[in-house]
Amino acid sequence: LDLENTGLTTLQFCLEDDANPCSSGSVVNPGDEKSIIADNLGSGSILKVTNLSDTVEGSYQATIS
Repeated sequence: LDLENTGLTTLQFCLEDDANPCSSGSVVNPGDEKSIIADNLGSGSILKVTNLSDTVEGSYQATIS
């Protein structure tokens, strides 16, 4: 997966099957990009993104490569 944080807040990406925020996975800082193997994000089937800020809206792009 190619993960890009296009916003102004830190985001955490994970693969999990519940409705809770990410409890593990990979953190991507604002303006950064990261290529990662899906297995390294968790064992679930749903790509989730957790915004680590309570006040700043996040944005991202995820591409399967």
